[in-house]
Amino acid sequence: MASQAGDGMATPGLLGDRYQPFTGTCALEGYVELMSEWVEAATKGQPVDELIPVNVAPTPESAKLLQTRLTFLGADVIPLYS
Repeated sequence: MASQAGDGMATPGLLGDRYQPFTGTCALEGYVELMSEWVEAATKGQPVDELIPVNVAPTPESAKLLQTRLTFLGADVIPLYS
């Protein structure tokens, strides 16, 4: 499945050079980091235009739901591959 603008998927193009070499673990870590930036901005009511695209309204409620998923990835999934 190809990534499309607004789908929240982290691709090598979105992650850039700061996540090299581009491995599965690296992709997940980068995804969590970039989405966490979105969560922080949405929670504070700040603009998200320059952040990774997410296909939901940038509300505190959306941010809370996304943070739950990011916490799961960071605590339970990424350690399995690190």
